[in-house]
Amino acid sequence: MTEADKPRKKLVIKRKRLSVTSTPESEENAPAVIQRSRKRVLTFDKPVKKVKQPPPKPKKKVAPSVVRSSELNKALSQYSKAWRSYRPLSHDIERQVFQYIGANHLSASKRVVKDLIKKQTSAINYLKNSTMDEPVYDLDGTQSGLVSWERANKASRLLVKVEALKAAEKRAKRPKRRR
Repeated sequence: MTEADKPRKKLVIKRKRLSVTSTPESEENAPAVIQRSRKRVLTFDKPVKKVKQPPPKPKKKVAPSVVRSSELNKALSQYSKAWRSYRPLSHDIERQVFQYIGANHLSASKRVVKDLIKKQTSAINYLKNSTMDEPVYDLDGTQSGLVSWERANKASRLLVKVEALKAAEKRAKRPKRRR
C-alpha cells in the first residue's frame, strides 16, 4: 500500500477535566479553583473606525517671476531707506536697480524689475509723497533733485484713481443690507 491508499487517522479531541482540590486551611487566602463550563464565549475586538482626514490641500504654485520679484523687493528694502519709505525715486532708478542686482549677484529679469518699479511707484504712500518740490532720491539714498510739476500732477491724478479703486473693492466686499 502507498501512502495515498492508507486510511486516515481519526482526530479525537477530549476535554481536560479539572479536579477540585480541597484547599488546605493554611491557604485560605488562595483563590478558588475555577471549573470550566461546557460553553465558551469568544469575544473579538471590534475594529476601530479610522477617522477620515481631508486630503491635504495642494500648495499654490507661484510663478518664479513672483518669487524673484519679492526677493528683490526685500533686498532693496533692506538696502535703501528711500525704497523702504516710498520716497520719490529718480528717473534712472531702473539702471540703479540693475547695478545693485549685478553687484549683489541677485537673479531678476528686466520684466521683473519693470513690474517691481511699477508696483513701487503706483503704491498709495509713494503717490502721496510725490508732491511738488519734494526731494527725489537715488537708490543709495542721496538726493538728486526735486519733483517737477508734471510729475506731481500725474501722481495726484493716479492717486485719485487708486483710492477710488480701493474704495470700490471695499464696498464690493461689504455684505448688502436688507430693507
